[in-house]
Amino acid sequence: MKQIFILVFGFITLNTNAQTSLKLYSSENSELPENDIKSILVETKSNKKYIGTSKLGLSIFDNSKFETLKEIKGEYIGPIYQDKIGNLWITTSNPEELYIIKTDHKINKIESKILKEINGIIAIAEDKNGNLYFGGNGLVKFDGKNWTKIKLPSKPITIRALDISPTNEIAIGHNEGLIIGSEEKWQFYEEETNKLQLSVVRAVKFITPTKLIIGYGGGGFGNGGFSVKENEHWKHYNKSNSKISDHMVRDIEVDKSNTAWMATNNGLIKFTKNGELTSILFRDGIYKNTILDISIDSENTLWIATNFGIIQFKE
Repeated sequence: MKQIFILVFGFITLNTNAQTSLKLYSSENSELPENDIKSILVETKSNKKYIGTSKLGLSIFDNSKFETLKEIKGEYIGPIYQDKIGNLWITTSNPEELYIIKTDHKINKIESKILKEINGIIAIAEDKNGNLYFGGNGLVKFDGKNWTKIKLPSKPITIRALDISPTNEIAIGHNEGLIIGSEEKWQFYEEETNKLQLSVVRAVKFITPTKLIIGYGGGGFGNGGFSVKENEHWKHYNKSNSKISDHMVRDIEVDKSNTAWMATNNGLIKFTKNGELTSILFRDGIYKNTILDISIDSENTLWIATNFGIIQFKE
């Protein structure tokens, strides 16, 4: 395991070795409307980048210019999600706001009483049947026509992360633990009684139908970091036993080679299918590498949302 430092200067593409290149887009060197970027998604068909800012709405980057969509208003844009059909779902900090950009580019604002009940959307996932799940202060399912609130047999929770396996098993990360299962049967994992390393679960991602990566909200307390759960076998990675750069894991995305990339409060974590771990810091100095979201395009290039702009990174 090793740690790599890459310093980003301006709008220059840097070759750190024969395979690695990166570029920083910021409001200083491009038309990016602001530097504090909350979310990012690469649209699969057009390869356009949909960028959620903190204060200036949704911006689209077509690889040559940035455009802000006036139809979508609100602060703290995200999450942004693309379903299997190709529709884009965009949320804002306003709990009553959910937008959909359809494949014909029409933009609709969706209003649902059930969505309002969960007080805003924090996470979105889709199962193999095309059902969409929205997590906030509760869980809601949309089957293409109807909105249904899913009953979770537990006390009220705030959902932070959702992912669904190829076999339709749902993983729910929340402020007090982890829930895995289906609408008919759920299994609960808590820090005190199970193998969770921290109660707050900020990210979940299935690598295989039986292998799940769990990222914790370790903002300065406890072990944090991440765990790999394969069936009932657990392995934990934290600053005490590995070279990870930070205990807060906000997002996990998987590329074509089955490598997991994790967004942390202090840089990027690369975790290969063979268990090799690398931490990547893009700037020198403490608290200067906050990463908030990751999206991966068809060329296996990472597009990284940070509090200092957007990083285009490829090894």
